[in-house]
Amino acid sequence: TKIISHKTSNTIEKNFGRSTTNNMVADPQLLAGLGAALSLFLSSVGAGFGSVHAGIFALRSFDAAGWFFAFAPIAIAGVLSIYGIIVAVITVGKMDGMTQAQGYKSLSAGLSVGLSCLASGLAIGKFLEKHIAVETRPRPLPSSQEQGGETEPLLTSSTNRREIILAPRGGWGLLVVLVFIEAIGLYGLIVALILSA
Repeated sequence: TKIISHKTSNTIEKNFGRSTTNNMVADPQLLAGLGAALSLFLSSVGAGFGSVHAGIFALRSFDAAGWFFAFAPIAIAGVLSIYGIIVAVITVGKMDGMTQAQGYKSLSAGLSVGLSCLASGLAIGKFLEKHIAVETRPRPLPSSQEQGGETEPLLTSSTNRREIILAPRGGWGLLVVLVFIEAIGLYGLIVALILSA
């Protein structure tokens, strides 16, 4: 009796395990939808964070650096969201008749481009934040101006204010640094396109 009951319990456990395993099948369309949503959301968060600091840099350095060097950082940061849109559109276009393996690949593609663009946007934002803080720090005047034999305070005229607090500098060096930081998101896009192929 004990032997029969033991065999019966083992059979029930095996059948129960098989039934639960067969029922736990991921929907490929759901996985693809999650991949498309994550690629767009994470890349947009990275682009938004970088664009905030790039916009502040553009408004502060427009007069000193010119429109090209002032607004190039915000264009570089905005490209990150385009990477997420590309992967999301490709993923949504392949959702019909998708297998489970393709669904996991689509989810992995969305995560790869989304997380890489998020890291790139955070790096761009932090770099511009530090750059603005260093370039716009108050600087002492080389010599005090005296009028009528008395020393004038440092912040008595608009000329002194411009000499003390300078606009952040832009240039080719800044653009090269931002392009290499933005390349992190491009690497994620390349991997995502390979997974989506």
